[in-house]
Parts: sequence; C-alpha cells; structure tokens
Amino acid sequence: MRLILSFIYLIVFVCLGICNNLFSQCNCVNAYVWKFSGKTTNDSVVANLMTRFVEDKLSISSRNCKLLERRIYAKIMQHEENEKNIIFYNDFNLKTIEKLRNTIKADIVILGETELYYDVRLVNIKFVNLETKEVKSNTITFPNSESNNADSVHKYIQILIDKICGEQFTIYDIAVSNPNEKGEGILLDLDPIQIIWKSKGEPIEIELCLENARTNKRTNRIKVLSTESQYTFETQLLVIPYKEILETRFPGETNRIRVVIFTKDKTFISKEFDLYVGILYLVLGEKPNIIKTIPLVDNTSIQAYSFKPKLIMFSGKNDVLFQEQKNKPKPESSFKIDKKTLKKVDWNKIIVFPNCIRIGVDDRMIRFMYAMDAFKYD
Repeated sequence: MRLILSFIYLIVFVCLGICNNLFSQCNCVNAYVWKFSGKTTNDSVVANLMTRFVEDKLSISSRNCKLLERRIYAKIMQHEENEKNIIFYNDFNLKTIEKLRNTIKADIVILGETELYYDVRLVNIKFVNLETKEVKSNTITFPNSESNNADSVHKYIQILIDKICGEQFTIYDIAVSNPNEKGEGILLDLDPIQIIWKSKGEPIEIELCLENARTNKRTNRIKVLSTESQYTFETQLLVIPYKEILETRFPGETNRIRVVIFTKDKTFISKEFDLYVGILYLVLGEKPNIIKTIPLVDNTSIQAYSFKPKLIMFSGKNDVLFQEQKNKPKPESSFKIDKKTLKKVDWNKIIVFPNCIRIGVDDRMIRFMYAMDAFKYD
C-alpha cells in the first residue's frame, strides 16, 4: 500500500513540476537564499543541506547572479526569526514584499521547502522578484534514500533550478571532421574543416575560430547561432582561409589546432587535433605536347620532395591512349605526348599517380589540380 501511495505522489508531483515549467532566465542580482524549511526534524536537516547547495549552485553559475551570502548576512542583520516566519507566506502581497525589501535589501529571494511523503522526497523552490512581484516556482521529487547523498542532491537541485530559470547555457562535444572522403580520416589543410558541437539552453549567437595550440594565433571570429550545431571552414585549392595561423608548412607534418567558441561570458575550447600540411599536385599542359607535374605548397613549388609519377590518359571510349611511369625520382616531371594522341584524349579521364617517395607523405595528403586548357581549346 505504501509503495502504491508513493508512486501516486511521485506521478502527481512530477506532473505539477512539468505543468509549472517557467523557462525564462532568472535575473538574480542581489539574490538572497532563505533558509529552506521542513515540517519535521529530519526534514529540517535535509532543508539545511539544500539551502547550502542552492547557494553553491547559484554562486558558481553563469546566470549573472550576485548572491548575498545567507549565513553571513543573516548573522549581521539578525533576522533569523523572520526566516522562520516568512517561509510560510504564500501570496507575497505588497505588504509582505515591502517588508522583505526593507529587511534584507535584496531584489530576488529564493525560498524553499522540503517534505517527505513516505519514501519520496519533495522539494519546492520559489524565486520571488521583490521589484516586479513575479513568483517563479517548481517542484521535484526523488527517492528519499538519496537525500543523504551529496552528489544526488546537487544533481536534483540543478535540475530544479534549470526548470525554473531555463537550462543553463553550455556548449560541449566540440569535434572536427574532414568532409572530403579522400582524406580517409585525417584533417588536411587543403580540405574543408567541419566543426560540430552540441549545446544546451536558450539559442544564442556565438562566435568561433580556429587557434594554433602552440602559438595561440587565431583566425577571425565567425558568428553563428548555437543551434546551427556546425560550421565548415571551406577551402579552395589555392586558398586556405586559416593559413595565417599555420606555422609548419612541410608536407606530411602537422599543425596542432583547436576550436574556440565564445559567448558573452564564457569560452569553450575543444581538444587539440592534428592538421596535416597537404601537397597540391599541379598537372599542367604546355604547348605543343608536354604535360608537367609540379608539387606545390602555398602556391610554391617544393624541391625537397621527390616523386615518380605515373600518367594514364583515356579516350572517350575508355581506351588507354597513353601510359607512362617515371622511374627516376624528381620534384617535377614532364611527359611528352604525341599530338595525334592529344586530339583523342577525353580530358575528364586523366589519371595521375604521384608516388611520393618521402616517408610520411601518402596519397591522403595530396590533392590534384588539372590545367589542360592549352590542349582543350587547341
């Protein structure tokens, strides 16, 4: 029977809490946490614990709270008896509110009470705005067996404050990815960088940037809505939008980068990730019948890296018209093509295998740019 009654009480109070949700931000400047009340001696012990926990939560939150220290302030003002009496006010009429304002000099008063219903602990909190006369309240229930567990009580108090004030804004699970499948799981400075995050609380405008973890250089901040949950730094083959923060420019090596997200009063930083320096492999057609391969970093030919490229050219019917593999490693290579062959080539069907012989550089770090206009429009 007690179990059934406890379950009924639990359902009733959960419904009350849901129906009384007030998801608006609490402006708790000059807030005063009144001593929580309890009907029994055991309730009073739990109430004292919750009073302290509510103070703790509001003190460390980012809700723009300026909390009047209850214990210190109560001792100075010597109004302990007022606390015992005022907790039973329910209507908060003008006379009561004026008395509160004159007594404790606060703008917001947080009142609470707790009661045990069989084996279910009930906690109710009210935020009373002494200026606007607005009262925000909500209720939570949890098993009484958790009343002596500090971590559990902290958790339930946070849930209850969030119900009344709106969920406290935070950003978490910041991650980065490479949307280019050719990257095969690595991040490359020639590819887009997609930033993904999760957020809690009311949607707000945020700013984000990339930061070099070693030098602390940052890109310009980008403004987005927190609910967008992602942003992509787009790249073009000859333009890296965040180049100014990159320090290492040797292919195959990495820059340690992280994401920084800003709100008006908080900063969220991702873990560091490796951003590889990529090689732009230029395949260039030159008249009358030469195709060159030139490895580039920042639009400059790199001479310290050697390749043994292989070039295959197809016709529109997928017939192999030309195939050659260079055996001598060089930074740059040239292929001489018969003019008649060039006229038959389908310029959308050219394959180049760069075959870089430098340890630490593989095909995942190489992107191609084909410039064949010299032949296409001949």
